[in-house]
Amino acid sequence: MRIVGCYAQTELGHGSNVAGLETTATLDLDTDEFVIHCPNIEATKYWPGDMGMSANSAVVYANLMIKNKSFGVQPFFVPLRDFETHKNLPGITSGDIGPKIGFESKENSWLILEKVRVPRENMLMKYAKVDREGNFRIEGDLRVLYSIMMQTRVFISAMASHDLASCLTIAVRYATVRRQFATLPDKLKSERRLIDYQTHQFKLLPPLAMAYANNFAIAYMKKEIATLMESIKAKDFHSLPLLHHLTSTFKSVLTWDSLLHCEHIRQSCGGAGFLRSAGFHNILQNNYANPTHEGENTVMAHQGAKFIYNQLHAALNHSQVHPIFDYLLKYEQNKKTVSSLKTKTDFLNPDNLLACLGLNAGIHVFSLGQKMTSSKASPLEKENDLFGQEQVRMVINHASYIIFKLFKDGIELQNFSQNTKNQLYSLLVLYGHGCLKKDGIFLFDGGYLK
Repeated sequence: MRIVGCYAQTELGHGSNVAGLETTATLDLDTDEFVIHCPNIEATKYWPGDMGMSANSAVVYANLMIKNKSFGVQPFFVPLRDFETHKNLPGITSGDIGPKIGFESKENSWLILEKVRVPRENMLMKYAKVDREGNFRIEGDLRVLYSIMMQTRVFISAMASHDLASCLTIAVRYATVRRQFATLPDKLKSERRLIDYQTHQFKLLPPLAMAYANNFAIAYMKKEIATLMESIKAKDFHSLPLLHHLTSTFKSVLTWDSLLHCEHIRQSCGGAGFLRSAGFHNILQNNYANPTHEGENTVMAHQGAKFIYNQLHAALNHSQVHPIFDYLLKYEQNKKTVSSLKTKTDFLNPDNLLACLGLNAGIHVFSLGQKMTSSKASPLEKENDLFGQEQVRMVINHASYIIFKLFKDGIELQNFSQNTKNQLYSLLVLYGHGCLKKDGIFLFDGGYLK
């Protein structure tokens, strides 16, 4: 293995804002080379794994400059070290960024490039090309350059969900054997198991339902990403916007939920949960990074909101929407309907819960869309000053519907035994109630529920 590579995109001054990267790659027409340069301290490549000490090469993302004109951020293959001595090449300065809260086994690094020259052919030119005369042309969809980030976000979502499941495994096992207080109505005055207290069930069972729901959503995402990568090989890019939306949305919602619930689950074990031997320590440490790396979650939620507006526009114009957004069409049909749901049995029906979650998300999307349209503020003011937090809330409600639907579809499509299906349906209903309890207010605001 002669080439040890790394992915050098994030900078000290810019992480989620990839378009704002300040490292430049300027074409020198005289020598047919690119000059890769960090013009200031903010342009220092910062955080990429293995970059400062282990890698001898990097794919550096830099702003392409030709004849004083920018052609956007493009990837370049840049050697960092001598392959024989492993010493930094001229113009390369690098090192480790220092101790972190978690992931201490991973080397995260910084890199400064000072007028480093590479041949023009070192630009990765599958979808964008620069010829000897400096002519730039696009062949495909440049958003495919970020497909690796989509895959990484699915991986992070899966890792967060696995961490949630691991914490639950520890806590549920503990709660079934740990006894506290003689509150059972028997003559022996037996102490009650923690899991038999209603308050403890409220601590553990909703996140248990969430862990199962997330697992079905992640399975769907992995399948869709695999399909996308095959489509890209055939130069079919039509599903890129949807996959960008889903990976951004799920990454933000799943990692936020996992971090929040993992800590609550640890607390459910009392003092025992504070011991390193309990196993929570490393799980929590690893979870801390998930809401911020590979796209800060608030930024990811705002990215997800953009495609919701795209589908809302299609629904309003009676155009085709993706099946995942069918709730927008159903909202148009049912927006003036008053629910007939009254009994406990009604609200334990998965179909009814799916309808409630869809209508709750639909009311929120249409309401916020109307506010955004009627506001006379500039697009930037709407995005960042007036409706920024409301957009995050809308994306979470939207995700709740999608995850519930994927969970429900997964139960129905998989060849589970009837007993397993019954248990999964119980968790599905619990997950749906958790989503509505968290933010189902729009069903009341919209007049659907009284």
